[in-house]
Amino acid sequence: MPPNHSFIHDLIDWGVLHQSTLHPNVEIYQDSVTGLSFRAKNAQPRGSLVVTSSHQISLSYLNAIDSQGFSCRSESFPGQFLNALSENDPNIIGHFFLMQQYLKQDSSFWWPYIRLLPQPDQPQSLRIPMWWPSEDRKFLDGTNAEPPLRKRKDLWRVEWSKGIALLQGHLTNWQDYSYVLYQWAATIFGSRSFRASLTVQESIVPDPVIIEHVRHDRFSVLLPILDIGNHNGFDNVEWVPDHKGLSLRIRDPVPARGQIFNYYGNKSNSELLVAYGFTLPINEASNIDRDVVNLKLKPNPEALLLRRSQHCHEVPRVAEEEYTFMVQRLPFRQGGFFDLGVFSDGLVDLIICMVANNREKRYIAATPGYCPENDASLMESPLARSALQTLSVLYAKLYMEQKRIEETGIGLS
Repeated sequence: MPPNHSFIHDLIDWGVLHQSTLHPNVEIYQDSVTGLSFRAKNAQPRGSLVVTSSHQISLSYLNAIDSQGFSCRSESFPGQFLNALSENDPNIIGHFFLMQQYLKQDSSFWWPYIRLLPQPDQPQSLRIPMWWPSEDRKFLDGTNAEPPLRKRKDLWRVEWSKGIALLQGHLTNWQDYSYVLYQWAATIFGSRSFRASLTVQESIVPDPVIIEHVRHDRFSVLLPILDIGNHNGFDNVEWVPDHKGLSLRIRDPVPARGQIFNYYGNKSNSELLVAYGFTLPINEASNIDRDVVNLKLKPNPEALLLRRSQHCHEVPRVAEEEYTFMVQRLPFRQGGFFDLGVFSDGLVDLIICMVANNREKRYIAATPGYCPENDASLMESPLARSALQTLSVLYAKLYMEQKRIEETGIGLS
């Protein structure tokens, strides 16, 4: 029995009072590796409901502005703070709102949820590299993890500075909203939240400005209880949104006493480490190794539309996956383009669309059923030139990445 067993029961009871449910055949337990986790009490068949988190207990920017259906349940922030940030930075408002609820402690409506989160005065429990000691963080220099860490650190400082400048002198306890507390709130949102476009149906937020925020995921939403689900790298769940909230169902059966996992997206180990503080081992059964080089492409709108015209392309449900690819040490796909299974699906096709000349673009547009990377005879096809250029681009990028990490590693003991 975990030490916070009573807190878990309080969280579930609080959720039930506000139309959120944990299926009777599912329990929350303390796993020695993954922490708080979902577990099947009995064998669960395909399609079983795991948990539903209602909008009544969700926490986001929408609560801070007391939007219809998303009650603030506490005192509002000063008007100039909300007005200045609502147009372009609703995510900052959401972070400050979580800070406010933490500062309220047990007088906060969300306290049954917040007290079970990793706490800001326990950096080791937050796990992500942003909270590591500097002597540990230096081992990530030169790796895939370094650029997003640096970007995240700079971004959080700018966001906090923007928000605190608007609160200073207009909120009696503005000094309590420290940068450390902002980092904590941003960490919680970054590691536990769901995209607004997945969670919030436009019909329940009639304000056109908010609808645009939802469509473009300019803020994210915390879903208590549902966010307990951990990630094992396999997309075996279905998210079911409706006007009341979001439900989680399993696609594949789960045995009795088996952990029920959520799915965070097709992420490499470096992405998982930066955002969530863990990595996944090689899966021997499927030969999947997530120790990879990440390549993030920036296609122009014309190239992206051309790629989407190919019948073999499916827009992923996690938006950034359309632009982020992996290069692995071990092949995970047999056949296709030169048998180079080290490239994740779609990488070669998208770069070809990006480097194609006008003649090649016309050919791709006229043959939507043709996917270059699945053609073993690509070098004899009308896209041979762009295929060679694609290989050249990939070689140059990977060579640069290899040299960078080798040079960085020289200084590590």
